[in-house]
Amino acid sequence: MHSTPFLAAFAAVFLAEMIGDRSLFAISSLAARFSVPRVAAGIGVAFAMKMAVAVLIGRKLAELSPSLIAAVSATTFFATAAVLSTRVRHEEAIAEGPFARGASISFAAIFFTEWADIGQVTAAMLVARFGAPFAVWSGATLALFTKAAIALSVAAGLRSKIRHDWLRYGACATCTLLGILAALRVD
Repeated sequence: MHSTPFLAAFAAVFLAEMIGDRSLFAISSLAARFSVPRVAAGIGVAFAMKMAVAVLIGRKLAELSPSLIAAVSATTFFATAAVLSTRVRHEEAIAEGPFARGASISFAAIFFTEWADIGQVTAAMLVARFGAPFAVWSGATLALFTKAAIALSVAAGLRSKIRHDWLRYGACATCTLLGILAALRVD
């Protein structure tokens, strides 16, 4: 694998995704409710699949209706807020709940939101530029994993310092706000 497309994809997608990206907040909110391994598993698969779509059909992705993207994103953020709002003892959510539940909710919260965002469009354009879909996918996906690791680290640190109820309320409020912003198509 040639390193230029990989490094270009990593740098461009990482920087684009770190500036004003809503998934950072969604990931942190999910990690306030579910254990880090559950959230990491779900979002890892979602990120890999979203970048695969970007490098394979990026041009078509950019043609999706902004209204459709906004509606699906808003619905997913509101559904995530509803799931996060259910009262569960902190210890159950972290240790005893089914792994698949936390992972699947995390997957859906990331996979069904923010299609044709700056990271995907950047990856699609890099494939067009370099003609190296695997290298671009690898670099872009690693960039998203790096972004997720930062968000998960912050959330795990907060979880040990802030009462779980407060984190749950904050997570619900964050996802609700993200849903409203998506519905209003505010970037």
